[in-house]
Amino acid sequence: MNYRSTQDIVGASNEVIKHNKFKIEKDIQASKKSEHKIVVYSGNSEEENVQFCFDKVRELLEDGLTNDDILFLYRRSKMFTPYFFRFKDENVKVQSKTIHASKGLEAKVVFMRAAIVAKRSSYYMGL
Repeated sequence: MNYRSTQDIVGASNEVIKHNKFKIEKDIQASKKSEHKIVVYSGNSEEENVQFCFDKVRELLEDGLTNDDILFLYRRSKMFTPYFFRFKDENVKVQSKTIHASKGLEAKVVFMRAAIVAKRSSYYMGL
């Protein structure tokens, strides 16, 4: 039983894990109901992806979320570099961590920078 994540997040995780040939068989369920769906975005360029994330963060901040409510996760630090500079240039602060360094952290909105087979960037936002 997962007590931290919602059923949509746990369900998406289970879908990814089931394709891992080295997985340990187990059935993970969530104790929390999902209030919002996961949003997946993949632009045609890195600039489009940065712009999407920047626009979404500005919208969330205008809706009353704080900088501490928003977290960017990535596998390697260099994956966040173009986002870091865009947010810095616009004087917008967000939390950012590698996936491994984020253990135990919670946020209302999480953006995940991920690489997919097509070599384009994808972004997952969980509310």
